[in-house]
Amino acid sequence: RSPNRFVVSFVGATSFMIVPIVARDQALGAIALVTARPDRQFDDQDLALAEDIAARAALAVANAKLYEEARRANKTKSDFLAVVSHDLRTPLTAIIGYVDLMEMGIPDPLPDATRQRLERIRTSATHLQYLLNELLLFARLDAGREEVRLRDVDLRQVSRDAAAVAE
Repeated sequence: RSPNRFVVSFVGATSFMIVPIVARDQALGAIALVTARPDRQFDDQDLALAEDIAARAALAVANAKLYEEARRANKTKSDFLAVVSHDLRTPLTAIIGYVDLMEMGIPDPLPDATRQRLERIRTSATHLQYLLNELLLFARLDAGREEVRLRDVDLRQVSRDAAAVAE
């Protein structure tokens, strides 16, 4: 006797079927249906229904695995953005600090033309600092650790800043 026949006779089954749960050519398990009613035999319609249920179960399991992979990838991306943002912020803070010192005339007083160039450097550095802050904010929002806060902005100042960066 095969093990399947032993199980069938042990539970008193009169009809049974086993349908594989397969997703993307990978066996995930099986669904076994058994009846002990002497007047009930599984037919082609029962098999079609069982195969449909197995296909839906396979799709659900495969989607759950994909969701988990996407969630892990998203966390990795957020962690990466946080590290990159932090690592870029450190030298950027030094650049802004040196601009401040130079504008104060340390170590030497500066001509007006140089001050204008320093202002461009400051504007670009400030813009980069803003972008890094937005990047971090996006990473926190994406990770669910931040809420959106709306605020008014002066569009004229935004336009001036954008123009200064583009020069």
